[in-house]
Amino acid sequence: MIIRTISLLLFCCLLFGCSEQSPKHSNEFQQRLDEKLYPMEGYYLAKNYPFESFGLQKFKTGMKQAKQSMVFARNGKWQQEGPGNIGGRANTIAVNPDNDQELFLGYSLGGIHKSIDGAASWVPVFDNEVTTSISDIAYDHSNTDIIYAGTGDLNITGYPLTGNGIYKSTDGGNSWKQSGLTGAGIISEVSVGKINPNIVYAASMGVPFQIGENRGLYKSLDAGETWEKVLFIDDITGVIDIEVSPLDDNLIYAAAWTRISSYSFNTVQGEETRIYKSSDGGSTWTMMTEGLPAGGLVRPGLAMYPDDPNIVYSMFSRYVNDDEDLSCTGGYYIEGIYKTVNGGDTWEALPLLEENGYDCSFVGGFSWYFGKIRVNPNNPDDIFVLGVDLLRTRDGVFWEDATPPWWQYIVHADKHDLLIDNDNIYLTTDGGAYKSNLDNTESWEDIEDIISTQFYRIGYNPHDPTNFYGGAQDNGTTAGNVNDVEWPRLWGGDGFTPQFNPEDSTEYYFETQNGRINRFFVDESGFEDRTVISNSIEDEGRPNWDMPYFLDAADPNTVYAGITKVHRSFGADKDFWIPISQLLVDTFQQTIASSHNISALGQSTVNPNLFYAGTSDGYLWKYESVGTDWKRVGLELPERYYSDVRPSPNNENIVYASITGYEDDDNTPYIYKSIDKGETWFQIAGDMPQIAINDILIPKNQDADEQTVIVATDAGVYFTNNAGVNWFRLGDNMPIFPVFDLVYNPELDLLAAGTHARGIWTIPMGNIISSLEDIENLEVAILPNITSRYISVSGAAASYNYKVYDATGSEVMSGKLISSEPLEVSKLQSGYHFILLENNGKSVTKKFVKI
Repeated sequence: MIIRTISLLLFCCLLFGCSEQSPKHSNEFQQRLDEKLYPMEGYYLAKNYPFESFGLQKFKTGMKQAKQSMVFARNGKWQQEGPGNIGGRANTIAVNPDNDQELFLGYSLGGIHKSIDGAASWVPVFDNEVTTSISDIAYDHSNTDIIYAGTGDLNITGYPLTGNGIYKSTDGGNSWKQSGLTGAGIISEVSVGKINPNIVYAASMGVPFQIGENRGLYKSLDAGETWEKVLFIDDITGVIDIEVSPLDDNLIYAAAWTRISSYSFNTVQGEETRIYKSSDGGSTWTMMTEGLPAGGLVRPGLAMYPDDPNIVYSMFSRYVNDDEDLSCTGGYYIEGIYKTVNGGDTWEALPLLEENGYDCSFVGGFSWYFGKIRVNPNNPDDIFVLGVDLLRTRDGVFWEDATPPWWQYIVHADKHDLLIDNDNIYLTTDGGAYKSNLDNTESWEDIEDIISTQFYRIGYNPHDPTNFYGGAQDNGTTAGNVNDVEWPRLWGGDGFTPQFNPEDSTEYYFETQNGRINRFFVDESGFEDRTVISNSIEDEGRPNWDMPYFLDAADPNTVYAGITKVHRSFGADKDFWIPISQLLVDTFQQTIASSHNISALGQSTVNPNLFYAGTSDGYLWKYESVGTDWKRVGLELPERYYSDVRPSPNNENIVYASITGYEDDDNTPYIYKSIDKGETWFQIAGDMPQIAINDILIPKNQDADEQTVIVATDAGVYFTNNAGVNWFRLGDNMPIFPVFDLVYNPELDLLAAGTHARGIWTIPMGNIISSLEDIENLEVAILPNITSRYISVSGAAASYNYKVYDATGSEVMSGKLISSEPLEVSKLQSGYHFILLENNGKSVTKKFVKI
């Protein structure tokens, strides 16, 4: 009933207009663009507090450990619930030049999907790799079984999607091998030589969280076996876009962009943002200047007309102040689009005039998030420019919309790649991929139903338990299950926590970015009323991008929310608030990256008068007496970003806390437990991989010592059944991608995971609770655990089937082992190894080091 009602409301909004789906240039439209000015930026950068740089080495180590743990995953398989129709951010699309029925689609998170039937169906082909972030996919035109993929996210938001270099497939994309440049960070583009396919260029933006020399343009002369850097600008400027002549592999244009995104230094513009040209394969370079702008420019783009490489387009953006006399101000907009017909000797600006149909707002004020320009291979004057919407000029003078406006939700907002193949146009967006006809772009077809939505938070609706609810990046709030072909879009914006009044099915809440709580109430006639109840909260600080809020466990008619203070709502409409805490952060600076706020908020369901709050600047607080101040606890814990504070549902004395962030010399996933209401804490990370923890879930009805804990991490879901001594990966079919939220569905006895890559997944909770027996009843040890030649098994005399895995998770040995007999491992490579022992249906995994 609720879904049908909301769907009707949405339909009415699209017809007549409503506050969240307003036409262009309204206040609400501009507000949404303002909120998206730095997509996700502060939310992720704050998680690095208090360190100024992202710990890349630790992150990579954690991802490798996560891949190892996939070998020993337990408790069956996850079910992908959906949604298939909502989509997620697709960064790139490639079409086989010899067979237009074969396509590849690469996601900012979620890996690569392949179609062999013209986009009628898709299958994932990159799920076994340590990274699932893709920037570019390129065919070898001389042999289309050979395909290259550049990893990382070239749009460079605050999330650490740095990639793992170049991957190469020699079997049509069915399998992949790493092909170098693992330290180059984000590979923004790959280009394979049309004359000599052994020549491959790879543009790198480096590790955007670090100043360093790993950025620039790389070249391979042996099809990706080895690489040489052929262009380096400086330690904060990478190469975002390249064009290589299809007639001459040595003729290259490179677009350099100054881009750093760290906790203390965040810029999208710089003096070195320029266009460079080489005519000798990268040995020497010339900066293009004649007719081009200079000084403080933002993300450039390039497009070459393939039949005449002397015709090239370039595009730059810049920041426009509020007081400038322009139609679009107060953000980043297109500075100019330029064309050369003489190989870059001179450039002329295309007219960008409102009277000619050009609308600068098509990039929404955050043009650094886009930057792609494309030219029709059949007409050098016909170009497309990608932004929130898609603009086109067929003659270089007059402009037209090439897609319906984003707010009509026919083609999703935020365009990231466009490919013209004969008469077809393929377009990727923040909501998946589309197809149209080159001559007529008035109609578009959604060509994928891939489950690729990036969920921030999910929720359980007791009045609709068969459906799974969630809030997603740039895709609002939605709900459904595996049986639904389409999940309806219930609300817009970036979606976060959905909450449902367990005592009243007519009242529920959907949150959007920066703590905007929307309360919905359905009256007896079925009319749905919405109120933004958070507008009346008076707080000096800036809410977290994912502001924590919840309904009171004892009285669901009361709402709690955390900004820099904790606030409680009152009144029938929930729109009157009072603070119930003092200031809980050290500072509430208002800049995007350094604003501090409450990042985790929890209430005990055993004792509803007991509250905990964790902040983005490393403070932990407890509150258990009405009318008193909150008490700071956890002083012995690291002062880092609190991702979750979770009171036990079984024992009011027990509470858990997870802390995120990375530091290169710290190999600890931060999860702690207290058995005295937060007064003292001890670590329960055990043997968990070195990956950040985002959420904690404690199953109900456990014994007092509470052995089972489940966590959502940046590389999947892990659980312990022995209070944190050992941790196991949950399910053997979830690839390595982030899970931000966990929710238990008691009606179906399912654990639901909100992934930030591939929708909502579920697995039976009963599997987790009963999985300890095989560990406890196989008491063995490996001796010695550091060896150069032999290992033996200590414990009860028995024979075991064994498999040995190296540090990458690859099987290197197998057979039958008698516990009294040594096993020779001298031929193994040096490093960490894992041995899986199985006996009578029970199994155990042990670790040893081969020296």
